[in-house]
Amino acid sequence: MNALRKLPRELLNLYVESYQSYLFNLALSERIGRGLPINRALPGDIVALLDEHGLPTKHVIHVNETMVDKVNELVIKGRAIPVGHLVGYNTKFPPGIQSDIELNVLRREGVDLLMFMVKSIPRLSVRGGYRPLFTKLVIIGINLVNYELNIVFRLPRGNYATVFLRELMKSKHPEIDFT
Repeated sequence: MNALRKLPRELLNLYVESYQSYLFNLALSERIGRGLPINRALPGDIVALLDEHGLPTKHVIHVNETMVDKVNELVIKGRAIPVGHLVGYNTKFPPGIQSDIELNVLRREGVDLLMFMVKSIPRLSVRGGYRPLFTKLVIIGINLVNYELNIVFRLPRGNYATVFLRELMKSKHPEIDFT
């Protein structure tokens, strides 16, 4: 434990945040694998309101059956976005399919939320948060000149251009194309 305390805080936080992201990605993959939408809310989902720049705010709505249509109108208009948990010691799971998926992931991984309360190194403790289930890419321009494709695009903070480019260039048959 003493060796960990000597590491820079930013590095230690990177490990914790990476694990949170890993758990989030497992739950997101399971949601997609079940054929559930990521670009609209279901009863039981959590939706974050977006600011004037399209970025998630701290204001969240726990969606129930009576409001799901109104909330999805906000999602369509770009004023809200369905989110999943970045789990921490203070994460609360409202009843619903997304919470069921996230709780199943935590069980399979052997994770208890109290593991995110690190008493021996308090600065590593994380309360938890949210991350959007999908991202809207803004394409600013596309040019194709002499078999060279140039794309100018913008992603919200916290998203990786390399992931978008990987998906864009993904081969249907990598075993043939890259041998």
